[in-house]
Amino acid sequence: MDDCSIAYFINNQYIEITTIHLLIDKDKFIIAVNWYEDNEQHFKMFKKLNVSQVISFSNNLKHSWSEKINIWLNSPKIPLKLKVI
Repeated sequence: MDDCSIAYFINNQYIEITTIHLLIDKDKFIIAVNWYEDNEQHFKMFKKLNVSQVISFSNNLKHSWSEKINIWLNSPKIPLKLKVI
């Protein structure tokens, strides 16, 4: 799944995201995502993202994660982990 992009998650309704990690590196963001697709587990890390890319990604999430990500973006940036319970 090397061709996976942030847009892939935004446009694909057939994946089940299980964990999201959000980190900051200087002035850029990192999103690490674990998900299932076709009963196979996948992992991808997206580096050097800007705020608008993180917001675009979060606006298409379930589990009220979008609200948690928006709160995180407006607070001191400690690592954030969101997981399906």
